[in-house]
Amino acid sequence: MAAACGPRAQEVVGTLVDVQATSLVEISSFSIEAPAQGRLDFTVRGDVGFSASHLREHMLGGERVKVTYVREGDGLRALRVEDAP
Repeated sequence: MAAACGPRAQEVVGTLVDVQATSLVEISSFSIEAPAQGRLDFTVRGDVGFSASHLREHMLGGERVKVTYVREGDGLRALRVEDAP
């Protein structure tokens, strides 16, 4: 039986420093500042659990988020964004 070998999902917690959106709902990219990793830039395709306006609220409030992501080529693609514990 062969197993699929795709990119392994990782998680990071940080504070939002930038949100780019195509509308109030759709996010195109965002960046967080994570204590151990520094600034991380993520691209977005589809729904990640938060709208662009909700991410901006987190950014303005300085609230941390948890991002589940995969490496794609030279970049990072967010799969899910949640409130950080």
